[in-house]
Amino acid sequence: MAMNWKAVGLGTIAAIICGFIPIVNFIASIIGGFVAAWYGKEKDYKNGAIAGGLSGAIAGLIVSILAMFVLTAIGGAALGGLGALIGGAVGVIAVVIALILGFILGAIGGLIGVAVFGKKKK
Repeated sequence: MAMNWKAVGLGTIAAIICGFIPIVNFIASIIGGFVAAWYGKEKDYKNGAIAGGLSGAIAGLIVSILAMFVLTAIGGAALGGLGALIGGAVGVIAVVIALILGFILGAIGGLIGVAVFGKKKK
């Protein structure tokens, strides 16, 4: 089955929006993966995990790159060139971690979405 990129995009948007809500921000990638599997009407666990993982990874990438720019600007304003360098280094590490965790948590959300909406009992 072909990847439903509209579902992945919707899951990404849901994860980004949930990332700014104080109570649910720590499970934003799971919610994004769940939404991707639900909207894509995934019936297979593999496809649900891939769609959810992609939505979580893309959301993590977008948010962490924005955070990297903010860290670099704040570090540069506070400490000059060294602060900007430290902020950028921390931002690069955050991007890598966000990609890995976003994919894993999004895949978990996609699996949950398939378990709830995808499989029909006969």
